[in-house]
Amino acid sequence: MSCVACKNDFFFRIYDFGPIPLVNNFTKNQINAKKKYRLDIVYCSKCYLVQIKKNVNPKTLFRNYKHISSGSKVNVEHLKSISKLGLNLKSTNILEIGSNDNSLLKNFKSTSKILCGVDPSIKQNLKGRNVHLYKEFFNYKLSTKLRKKFDGFDFIFAINVIPHVKNLEEVIKGVSNLLNQKGFFIMEGVYLLNNIQKGYFDTFYHEHVSTFSLFSLNKLLKKYNLKIIKTKLLTTQGGSFRAHITHLNNDYKVCSNTKALLKKEFKLGLNKKIYYEKLKKVLDKKIKDLKLQIKKKISKIKLKNKKIIALGAPARGVVITNVLNTNKFIDYYVDDSPTKLNTFFPGTNVKVINWKNKNILDCHYFVLLSWNYEKEIIKKILKYKKKDFYFIKIFPKFKIKYFKKD
Repeated sequence: MSCVACKNDFFFRIYDFGPIPLVNNFTKNQINAKKKYRLDIVYCSKCYLVQIKKNVNPKTLFRNYKHISSGSKVNVEHLKSISKLGLNLKSTNILEIGSNDNSLLKNFKSTSKILCGVDPSIKQNLKGRNVHLYKEFFNYKLSTKLRKKFDGFDFIFAINVIPHVKNLEEVIKGVSNLLNQKGFFIMEGVYLLNNIQKGYFDTFYHEHVSTFSLFSLNKLLKKYNLKIIKTKLLTTQGGSFRAHITHLNNDYKVCSNTKALLKKEFKLGLNKKIYYEKLKKVLDKKIKDLKLQIKKKISKIKLKNKKIIALGAPARGVVITNVLNTNKFIDYYVDDSPTKLNTFFPGTNVKVINWKNKNILDCHYFVLLSWNYEKEIIKKILKYKKKDFYFIKIFPKFKIKYFKKD
């Protein structure tokens, strides 16, 4: 193994989660659903990028990808908000890497000169003379092809995509090749300080090859003559960042917020081994404490022969239930996504149902897996449940709330 960002081959371990299913392997084949792959989290001794030690083949992960961007109303609204960042998008060439079902791109259709989407599982649901969709992985080779056809792009978007790529250097090289001189590359991804530092291990899964700090991202970008000039911390994914990136020789000033975040990272010691040793202790404590709560509280419910339904079947939910050994308590998983309906929840022989399933009406105990959409989920269950019920949140903090229906 070598680092995906700098090719260094010396690493230190942060945490070995053991065998974990692929979080988007929602399949009707029970045997395939139970397949697991080791999830060992390490950091590079040279550039300090946190990453997975052994990566799964991207074709296995993304050719049959079950996640859809429009699967959550909250996510759709978030993507819509990106189109309103105050960017001068009129008559521009726009590229999105990992455009999925084009939920972001459709917001630019009426204003852009060229609209281009690239994704191995792209949905061909956007049409027009200015629309160009490519069902493939983005890499440097494709960037040269796009360069010849479109000259370059004023804006390149990658929303929660760059952390997924195994060929990280090649992708950033391709971005640098395609980005017009005064253009902006806008990316989002899980932020190291807002997740793992709090013990939030649920963003670690095989699709998330890398977990960035600004320090590690900056080191990578500089190799390809790019720089971060603006950042914003987000609540998406449980704690993410958005970075505005441009060519190194541009005269755009680095904003004060970016400087402050980098200063904070150095103060915390993200470029020192001791910081990552502390992270291991944080994760150890978080997992042990939650396992104890689950054993004490949820096992008692099952001893009474009561059914438990999990609310949401998100990627993070697969990690949470497998790491905390919660799957054995769950009878059904309920989710909005049509691509997950009637499939087996990864790592189990239990099916995903929809909200109209009669089992929801009869059930009194619900475990929240889509914890980052808690308000949205509570509104939904209150709509479908006519009787009293218990709402159990197992992550990031364990709590049980009783809802009494009038």
